[in-house]
Amino acid sequence: MARITKEYHVRKNELLDAAQELFFTKGYKQTSIESIIKKIGVAKG
Repeated sequence: MARITKEYHVRKNELLDAAQELFFTKGYKQTSIESIIKKIGVAKG
């Protein structure tokens, strides 16, 4: 499987959008890094 590389600002905006959506739906304390990266489909690390 080929690695998909996106520009820094594109990936950053994806992460922030996913985090914001999860904060609104699950709450800040119930949102984890794992849930954010799972939502946008990237590997942890």
